[in-house]
Amino acid sequence: MSDIRGKSITSGQLVDVAVDNDGRVLVTASGNLRFFRTTTATALSLKTDTRGTDAGRSKRLLRYEVTFSTAPTTSENLTLTKNGQAAGDDPSAVLSSTDPSATAVTSAVEVWEGGYSLAAQDEVTLAYTNTDTRTIKAEIVMEVL
Repeated sequence: MSDIRGKSITSGQLVDVAVDNDGRVLVTASGNLRFFRTTTATALSLKTDTRGTDAGRSKRLLRYEVTFSTAPTTSENLTLTKNGQAAGDDPSAVLSSTDPSATAVTSAVEVWEGGYSLAAQDEVTLAYTNTDTRTIKAEIVMEVL
């Protein structure tokens, strides 16, 4: 987010303003965050979906958090993947991958300082096979611009 503020024509209130890569002005309201959460004891597949409420708006990935009821023992990766939603979008890309059993962790957190920029059509998926059937709580936080 830039240090630019603008005055809303309709409300007269000051709002934060940013510019995307194409020079379009983007306006964000305070608290324009989207939280995606789940709890599961089976395979984890937490997908963001901002197409309905925030269609056509760019966004930033801020962080994800995962907690396990007990440390996993089977070697398998916890991955966060960026996916485009339509043919011709950016290809899928793994943004993060870690094996929680390697260090016997019961939680994993990744924070993107300033946010990881995503195009309007991009979504992310947090996945883990969960062979050990641990209870997993997961959260992804995005900022919609």
